[in-house]
Amino acid sequence: MATVTELIKLLNKRFPKAWFKEGEDFSASGDYDKSVWTGEDSYVGKERMFDYYSESKKYSFGAHNSLCDFVEKYGYYVECYDAGTFFIFPSEGEVESHDIDTSEGFYDPLP
Repeated sequence: MATVTELIKLLNKRFPKAWFKEGEDFSASGDYDKSVWTGEDSYVGKERMFDYYSESKKYSFGAHNSLCDFVEKYGYYVECYDAGTFFIFPSEGEVESHDIDTSEGFYDPLP
């Protein structure tokens, strides 16, 4: 699996019309220090890289499939934070603090 720094270099080369930053730049809490932060105003060619509201098959949960496919090759996945903010997390050994908060009762995993 690529490191966050290596992945950002690969992403910048593959998607020159997009921006990518280390997740720790989003929050100093430590929750995102093993992730890549990205979002709105990013493009894949002439298409928006992120469209949270799109029902097009070009997008998977708001992220362009070409981005999803690319990061999966390096052991990562894309996750939506909000309509204009996305994170790229490692597929294995995720950041522990990234676990879903169940204290509000919004998430009911299968037993």
